[in-house]
Amino acid sequence: MTQKEKDSLFALLLPEYRSLFADMDELHRALWFAVNEENELMSFIVRPGETADQAIERYKIKLLAIAAALESLPCAAAEQRKISELRRMATNTSTAWPTRPITPDGEDYLSVLNRMTIDEISLHAETLYTQALEQLRSEGAI
Repeated sequence: MTQKEKDSLFALLLPEYRSLFADMDELHRALWFAVNEENELMSFIVRPGETADQAIERYKIKLLAIAAALESLPCAAAEQRKISELRRMATNTSTAWPTRPITPDGEDYLSVLNRMTIDEISLHAETLYTQALEQLRSEGAI
């Protein structure tokens, strides 16, 4: 993603989040963050035709846009801790994780998962679960 694309995405997201938070009081903002933490703040979606690195870059821009939107509103003082946390999350999110190459073609794990069918993902999850159980049994943990 070029800097121009990043700037365009940020410019698109900033007014959306500013508008979203503008009419919320402190309680409603807290509820929004609680409800959306897992799907909006702690995860990102790898779109078809997109690499995991590109998705992570979009995610980081989203976090920065949310922080900037909050900072631009009268609630900025009350939300300073959340603003700092969002910026820290954006800064600490690495495009190197978990995207190390795993295929002979040099593809990363998330890109491979993105192309799997539901059945393939289920089988993959079952395999990982079985491997984890075997590892725990071999260590005497279960």
